[in-house]
Amino acid sequence: MSPNNINDFYVEWAASLDSAGQDSTEAQARASNPVTLQSLLFQLRAFINRGQQIGALKKFIFYGKTIDSDDYDYGNPISAEAMNQIASRIEDHEVIRYLHLVLGLIDEAEELVEPLFNYLLSGVPIDPNNVREELGDTMWYIGANGAKWLGDETLKPILEANYRKLTTRYPEGAWTQDRAINRDLDREKAALEVRGLDPQSLQTKATGGTYRISGSGDKDGEYAWDESPEKNTGDQ
Repeated sequence: MSPNNINDFYVEWAASLDSAGQDSTEAQARASNPVTLQSLLFQLRAFINRGQQIGALKKFIFYGKTIDSDDYDYGNPISAEAMNQIASRIEDHEVIRYLHLVLGLIDEAEELVEPLFNYLLSGVPIDPNNVREELGDTMWYIGANGAKWLGDETLKPILEANYRKLTTRYPEGAWTQDRAINRDLDREKAALEVRGLDPQSLQTKATGGTYRISGSGDKDGEYAWDESPEKNTGDQ
């Protein structure tokens, strides 16, 4: 594993912080509760319906595909003055790019939700090839629209930011219920506002080390992790 390349370890590292990937017994019990399950199915169905409408809007706005009148849900009326203000804001290239990102992710999420709903309701198997396809499409939106909107040339800064935030939340390198619920949002925000990864920290992470945020960095610099033993305490 090269500690300098987040792509080499991100999936394995992320899985180590996944509560469902460790012991899903409690999650299974909560999800199978009749009241919870009824609500889950209702919300999944509602999301599919809404996601399909948003997908149709996306295809109309960005591809020029004809949209069915049933896919227009106007909600509460908006005044002409407010509509003009909103229209002026959306007449911006970067806003349009961000809109494409958001609508695209919702559209792809719906296409991931639908197989799950069909499996839960009817036992139709989830096709791994379809899941891989939709995840690939999701990555396209993140790259083509998300990274570009942020001014990044690769996905690396996004992955690194996520790594910094979650190693701040879980300094022991494993998911815990307490840290998942009781978060230090100020420290997590500080981790997001710097750039880069320190190679020595990645080596320590690989051997079970822990970290504490210290120092600062700029957008082109490397972030310095403080790994002093006396500072790696429970106050993280």
